[in-house]
Amino acid sequence: MHRALLIPEILRLIIRHLHPTSDKGFENPSVGFAGMLVRPLSKKAARSLVRTSLACKLFLDHALDYLWWFMDDLTPLFRLLSAFKPARNRAKASLIKGVIPPNELQRFNSYACRIRGYHMKIQEPFHPLAITRILRECDRPYLLPALQCLLVHEPANNLYSFIPPSLQYLSASGGSNDSSEELQRYLDLSSLPCIPPILRHLTITSNLTAHCFMAITQLTCLENLSLNQLPAPEGTILNVDLSLIFQMPSWNTLRELRLGEFIRFASPSSSWKGLDTLSFSALKILDITTGAPTIRVLNTLLRSIFLLRLEYLVIRVPPIRHHLDDAERKHWLQFFRVLPEITSRRLTTLKFISIEAHQEPIYWSSLNLSLQDIPDVGRLTSFEVAIPLISCISTSCLKYLVSRWPELTSLKLGSVQLSDLDLHALSFIAQNLPHLRRLAIGLGSEAIIDHLHFPDLEHGLVDLELTLLNTPPPEDLFLLLDELFPTLELYTFQTSGSDFQEEWDDVEDSLHYLKKERENEREDEAAFYEFIMSRGGLARVHALAQLLY
Repeated sequence: MHRALLIPEILRLIIRHLHPTSDKGFENPSVGFAGMLVRPLSKKAARSLVRTSLACKLFLDHALDYLWWFMDDLTPLFRLLSAFKPARNRAKASLIKGVIPPNELQRFNSYACRIRGYHMKIQEPFHPLAITRILRECDRPYLLPALQCLLVHEPANNLYSFIPPSLQYLSASGGSNDSSEELQRYLDLSSLPCIPPILRHLTITSNLTAHCFMAITQLTCLENLSLNQLPAPEGTILNVDLSLIFQMPSWNTLRELRLGEFIRFASPSSSWKGLDTLSFSALKILDITTGAPTIRVLNTLLRSIFLLRLEYLVIRVPPIRHHLDDAERKHWLQFFRVLPEITSRRLTTLKFISIEAHQEPIYWSSLNLSLQDIPDVGRLTSFEVAIPLISCISTSCLKYLVSRWPELTSLKLGSVQLSDLDLHALSFIAQNLPHLRRLAIGLGSEAIIDHLHFPDLEHGLVDLELTLLNTPPPEDLFLLLDELFPTLELYTFQTSGSDFQEEWDDVEDSLHYLKKERENEREDEAAFYEFIMSRGGLARVHALAQLLY
């Protein structure tokens, strides 16, 4: 054996390639919670690690660490105990009967300490008394003492035993009333010493209360916080006192804050007199919902904080049920005026999203806002207005937009009235936004399609959502889109009437057919190139060209 393998760091680095994601820890929760980092091993990786552990005693511990890194079933762990009696069917729970020998208990502890991530399923196969006995035999309150990441669905009454002080990532959701109550009991006690002191990433989906939110905001090391209130039948909204945001001790470490559509900031309590300006120096992602029906509370928050590293801002707007007044227009103008100052113009994503699928444009007409009212907030790559915030989009507005943010990759524009733009706007966008990949826009003016005035740009747009007030001949539009955006993969056409729906379906079918033909053509070209290279390469191609021409 080479002497380099005697160095633990080198050996661990080599074995890590059999499980390349595990040794990175859970440093990216947005990827981890999606299942990339926190997932069971594939059969191929598990077999490789088992063979490595059996190859040499020196490899054993390192290979087992990776083999047991993440678990979604603790049955293999409990099978280390001869007293473990697995359930014969799902209706029954597994038990521990008889005496547990000390050597088996020691082996159980050593393997339990290897587990870093655990996905608690909806129905745990273990009887609560089995877990209680193990904890009593091991003389500790936690079943997995080295656990770093825990994913929970429908928490059971033994949730405390799976939250050790080493836990850094917790994603918990409770759909039923019982599981939500269990989750609330834990969160209500989260200000006590039992809470993991180094908890950095927290995602909660449950029937939260204001007291739960208050306890969560007391965590000191939070980096990512995502809270989602389950929709109640009666439409209950969790209104959070605005002053709580200034009481968060993790304001200096928080990088991502997401509050679901049923959690909204309310006006601060009467006893709150305001604080000095607070700087969230690490916050990069902010996704929150405005109060209904005004943005005034959000302005109160923005006037008292600095978000100097903010890059991603999403404002979710609840449904508007009445006409907005002049005061609301002043609040929106103030919002746009303050935004560049507090973000230091570092934004790359700015989105205004409607909670409901449809907002009545007539209620927004009194705002009378234009794109020119939105100042320079940074080098935007994604700008989406999915609410009728803008009165009307004209050619001058579009020129302002492309000159302000020429690096856009995603653009969605919603307005009170369908824009004054015509199909020439698509050509203008294609020429001035070369990086655009997603576009949603409405065209209100009719234009005669003259292909001589539309250049063949071969733009790389992938997703197009087009709303048309005056419908041109579908076949002409088909040819135009094929010239401008030959790489389209997703396309949605909405027209003012339903009489032409069948024709527009034909356009979508034609685009789909053309896409298939282009893919087949590229495959044929690639196969032909491989054939030529295998028969002598470019020299033969050159000789063949000399004969033909």
